[in-house]
Amino acid sequence: KRFVVVGRKGSEPLLGYVFDVETGEATPFGAPGINWQSFIVPPVSPDGREVILRDADGVARRWPIAGGEPQSIPGLLPDDQPLVWSEDGSAVFVAGREQPIPIFRIDLASGRRELVPNVGIDLTQSLSLRGGFVSFVVPEPAERRDLSGDGDRDDGVLHVFDPRRGTTRNLGLALSSSFSVQQDGALVAFAVAERDQGADLDGDGLLNSVQAFVYEADLRRT
Repeated sequence: KRFVVVGRKGSEPLLGYVFDVETGEATPFGAPGINWQSFIVPPVSPDGREVILRDADGVARRWPIAGGEPQSIPGLLPDDQPLVWSEDGSAVFVAGREQPIPIFRIDLASGRRELVPNVGIDLTQSLSLRGGFVSFVVPEPAERRDLSGDGDRDDGVLHVFDPRRGTTRNLGLALSSSFSVQQDGALVAFAVAERDQGADLDGDGLLNSVQAFVYEADLRRT
């Protein structure tokens, strides 16, 4: 198994490194100044041959992990944040900078941009990207509709976007502002307060507890 990081040795410029988990060997790649200043992991292609990192000028490019010159991403705008590759490696999903943040699919052959429908991420709430799934909270006040089915419009409701299928699923569960999404691979663990959901989730006849849920993104079940 291998993983990719960006780092430097001593006072040397930043470079990309491929770490072999079994041997502990770190192999450098890329050009000096390569970087990735983002809260999400760098997107690695499905075949493990390329990773998206930014060059010294801040431009996101496709870098061969085995070494060599990077390739540009046609259709990518300066403010785009690359998120994840499509399952077949033919496209990259990126986030824009508006609020709520739109998600676009960029075809790597043509540079064509397609807005992914029904996805609007509000980073003032919560977002997590692991294992190719994007988990995020949609605020009902911004959408002006009841997304959790509790009869009001004042909750933040958990959604999961699957770039491989190009689909977004509303889990219909209102997250309390005091809880955040914790994600590990395709498992998304989160907590729901009964008072926010407006439902008795544990069957005790009260609305005063907090219930834990785990969503299996691969199987699309909670």
